Amino acid sequence: MAITKLVADSLGTGVGGKVYNIYYNESTAEQTISGSAYTWYDINGLSRTITPQSVSSRFWIHGRVTTGMNGNHSYIALNCGGSLVHLSDSAGSRLRTTSSHSGKADWDMADQTFAYLWSPATTSPVTIKIQGAFESTALYINRSWRDTNAIYDSRASSDMTIFELTS
Repeated sequence: MAITKLVADSLGTGVGGKVYNIYYNESTAEQTISGSAYTWYDINGLSRTITPQSVSSRFWIHGRVTTGMNGNHSYIALNCGGSLVHLSDSAGSRLRTTSSHSGKADWDMADQTFAYLWSPATTSPVTIKIQGAFESTALYINRSWRDTNAIYDSRASSDMTIFELTS
């Protein structure tokens, strides 16, 4: 299977790896997340609970989230099994994130992408989800802050793909 070799080669395991399952989540609806700044919130449609096939299963996770802001920062984090993973290093009081974006205008949107290899070491169900935070008043998913009903203000989509792999 070509995808097995592609994923195995990208993980540096040669062709010995095997893909158990592929999971895909897509979020096409717009979402406005408001509340407390610098707090992690779930993004609708970008969460999946999986029961690993074996304790040696690994998950190759690819995420893409389209965010809009009004000149402030938007932040994305990957949450695996209840813990934030794939974060930047800690430095002072800076917010640790998987990805960050700062829109310069009220129509700006950006794709924030990442890939991560996670080894849960369990056969109990685990939840993998993408979360978002914001700097000022809200985080806009799959839309810009302005979001007028004009042809030049587009809507977008976000997605998450998870490959369950053997060693």
